Amino acid sequence: MGVLALLLAIAGLVVPFLPFSNLIDRFPVRQYLAFPFAVPALALAIATLAGNRRGKPAAAIGMMIAFLALIVGAIMVYNYDLRP
Repeated sequence: MGVLALLLAIAGLVVPFLPFSNLIDRFPVRQYLAFPFAVPALALAIATLAGNRRGKPAAAIGMMIAFLALIVGAIMVYNYDLRP
């Protein structure tokens, strides 16, 4: 579960910056794409760190990256909503 948390957190940090086709760019969803990956990563990391499971270092790193992805997503939402 710790490795899955790490992979989801990395996806949450990378996916909002990927270039998408014009179909997806027409709808304002890019700034919200970090959240569906970062929130489950954070939950999995906390569950892994709380239990007697292997993979605690990966879960700790995944939790830090998930927090970073949430911060980046919040900054992207804030900047999009204040755009003239």
